Parts: sequence; C-alpha cells; structure tokens
Amino acid sequence: MSKIDLEKRWKYCNEKYSFRDTVTTSLFNEAKIKISSIYDLGCGKQSLREYFEQKNIKYIPVDKYSRSKDTIVVDFNKKEFPKKKVDCCLLLGVFEYIKGLQSFIDLIEKKTQKIIICSFCFLANKKTREATGWINHIYDEEVFLRKFKKFKAYKKVRVKNWVVFLMEKEVCNK
Repeated sequence: MSKIDLEKRWKYCNEKYSFRDTVTTSLFNEAKIKISSIYDLGCGKQSLREYFEQKNIKYIPVDKYSRSKDTIVVDFNKKEFPKKKVDCCLLLGVFEYIKGLQSFIDLIEKKTQKIIICSFCFLANKKTREATGWINHIYDEEVFLRKFKKFKAYKKVRVKNWVVFLMEKEVCNK
C-alpha cells in the first residue's frame, strides 16, 4: 500500500472493526477500576465515545485527523503526544503503524495512570503486513507484552489474529 493510500485510509477511516469495540467494552466492564479520563489514541470515527461518556468518563479523542471539534490532532510518528496524564489509554489498531514503537510505549506508560486497553494483530505473513501499511512485525504475544515495563496484561481476548489486551499498572489503586 502506498503512503498516499495509507493517508487516505486514516483520513477517511472507512474500515469497520466492531469486534474490537465489543471486546473493549467487555474488557473494560470486567476491569472494575474506576477511571475518570481516557485518551482514545488513533480514535478514528470515535466509535467508543458514547460508551465512555455514558459512564461519565472524560473521553479525549486523539488522532492524526480531526473528526470532532475536541479532537487533539497529533502525529505519533513525529513524536507528538497529548500533554496531560489520563487514567486510561485506548489504542485499537495503532501499534502496527508506529515508528519507534518502544519509545511510544514508554511515553504511553508515562501518561497513563491506571489501565491500557490495546490491540495488536499477530498476522504472521510479513508481506501481507507490509501490504496493509504496517511497519511493526511482531508475531508473538510475549515479545509484544515484554515491551511494556510498567503495565501487566491481566486479560486478553483473541479474535482470529487480533488480540485485545487489558493491562493494569503494576501499582494501581482500585
């Protein structure tokens, strides 16, 4: 996929990954950790906004493209990131595209006070991954999880090659 195609894909955000939303809300309900704020990093069409707002959680959309007046516009691959700390960071379909993945994860851990909900696709075919525009080629869950130093995955749900993880900060007050 060419760079311009990837930019169009992000800008118009036509893909549907409703299974990730369903898994995310289920994992969040199981977490039983009180949070008051969430960054939805790479929020796209903000499909989980209503869910979190109904729970009186301050939903903060963050993306490369603005789709609402309150979207914080940043480019993670240019090392841009929101300034404030939040209780939770949500990253669905983001890590596959990030340059400098370890430093990005380190920054997320610094800005997140309680939980991280994230997904990663462990599709083993590198050619297919590259054709999708992915630059991170991690094929093993344990290799991916070792990149997190301050958070531990305590729940995961697999849907085909996709895994959605619920991670909790090692020292987290419930």
